[in-house]
Amino acid sequence: PSRKDQDYSTPASSLTDAAADKLKQDPCRFDATDFIGLVSSIAGHDFPYQHRKDHLVRWLRHWQSEKRARLALGSIRDAFEHMDISSDADGVLDEAFHVSLATEGKEAAYNWLVRAHVYRHGWDSWSSSEEVESRLQVGAETYPKKWLEFIRDSSLPNPRYARADINFEVGSKWLVQYLLLAKQIDVAVSIVDTLIDDLDSQVLDQPIPEIKWLT
Repeated sequence: PSRKDQDYSTPASSLTDAAADKLKQDPCRFDATDFIGLVSSIAGHDFPYQHRKDHLVRWLRHWQSEKRARLALGSIRDAFEHMDISSDADGVLDEAFHVSLATEGKEAAYNWLVRAHVYRHGWDSWSSSEEVESRLQVGAETYPKKWLEFIRDSSLPNPRYARADINFEVGSKWLVQYLLLAKQIDVAVSIVDTLIDDLDSQVLDQPIPEIKWLT
């Protein structure tokens, strides 16, 4: 379904009584300037994980409809830039891009797109296919001339783990797909050729029959 048609309701079937009570709480009771309070309200075991993103999105869409999107976005921005906010907050970032695009314009929205890709581990091969594909698609369509800039800007480690001893890599799967979406066919082909050559060199000394499609 389109973004406008998506159902962000939070059905309470198969939940504990405590979880159902949490879901009945209206996220819009938190002011447009209180994103921190909203995130705190979904923390803990009682609030079902699968509904946390929906709760955040409902809040942001509400304040967009109330013409207070800029305040809400500012509250989210401050939380990520100046506070040690939990990963529960990351679920709002893709929606923040769309709301910013509609209310603040392409230039301001670009930073939200980058932030979403970084915090949601967009280049990791294990990331949600539907989520990453949607983000890369809209990024390629909205910023066709910034494809290289987007790769560079979004290839930073998640700031939440920047001090940890964690290796960061840009997954070839998503990189090649993004280049195709951005119509950078030659660059994508060059990367695939390099990957094939690298694979070929790694198995060169192995007793493996010749692979016809590699030759």
